Amino acid sequence: MCVKCVYPTCAAGGRRAILIGIIVKTFLAIIQITLGILSGSVAIIADSIHKFVDVIHAIAVYIALRFASRPPDSKYRYGYGNVETLTALVISVIVLAAGGFIIINGVERLTEHSEVTYWWGIFGVVLAGVVNVVLSKYYNTVGT
Repeated sequence: MCVKCVYPTCAAGGRRAILIGIIVKTFLAIIQITLGILSGSVAIIADSIHKFVDVIHAIAVYIALRFASRPPDSKYRYGYGNVETLTALVISVIVLAAGGFIIINGVERLTEHSEVTYWWGIFGVVLAGVVNVVLSKYYNTVGT
């Protein structure tokens, strides 16, 4: 619940939820990239890249919400709502670049034989699943 009002879905509560998500996903991405490298699993490395893209996305949304919530002024008579559209474009380019990197890395791995240590990989997948469920439940209580 927000400190400034009684509604759990207010803007301040949403921004706090985004910041908590950024912190949690950053730590999870660091742990996953480490476990992906230790296990040799391209899938876990790809998922960690996906988490890093989620972090960049959350940061961009946080900044866009800050700008979009500004009232209209003499320079932007209709407000700052178009910042959200620009943010969506930037995020799309980042997602495409990350996807291209994952595809290239996956194709390279198909052509070479490498061992995968499953225990590190299983631990990483289970940890990511638990953290994602907990974070999702938190988001649902905040209303984001």
